Amino acid sequence: MHFHFPPRQQFKILTLSALVAVLGACTSVEKVGAVATKKVNLAVTLSPPRFVTSPANLIQCVDTTRNLGPDTSTFTSVKFYLGTNTNNPASNPKLLAYGSDLNSRNVPGFSPGSSYVRSNSAALFNLPTPRPTGRQYLMAEIVVGAGDQEVYYLNNVAVVPIDF
Repeated sequence: MHFHFPPRQQFKILTLSALVAVLGACTSVEKVGAVATKKVNLAVTLSPPRFVTSPANLIQCVDTTRNLGPDTSTFTSVKFYLGTNTNNPASNPKLLAYGSDLNSRNVPGFSPGSSYVRSNSAALFNLPTPRPTGRQYLMAEIVVGAGDQEVYYLNNVAVVPIDF
């Protein structure tokens, strides 16, 4: 699935629906001091875009509720990336929510102490400047914790191609 963004739509809000779901069991476990990290595959699916008049270059991402992990997990943060390096999402420009890092403190529904993401949560992302061109990929990284000694890094999400 990919979308084509006409150049004349550069001053529009792109509304995307995002579904975050755990796809499989832990793919790897490694010890870092007293903390065990477990990587779990996730998926992000996007509905067809809907353009809304706006003076800014923004992407709106709406989640539709899925459990993020073990019953004891505590959601801590989520980060979305837009770029071309799908092997290392964090090397791409990070999409920011109103100019600050996208995490549980400023994204409705992504709340600490919860093992799920509530439905209809939305986040607005500023597109990187200068505005992206050509084929880009939307990626995400989600981190949840389970107690004081264990942190689950849920990353390696499915990448979604977007044509600007």
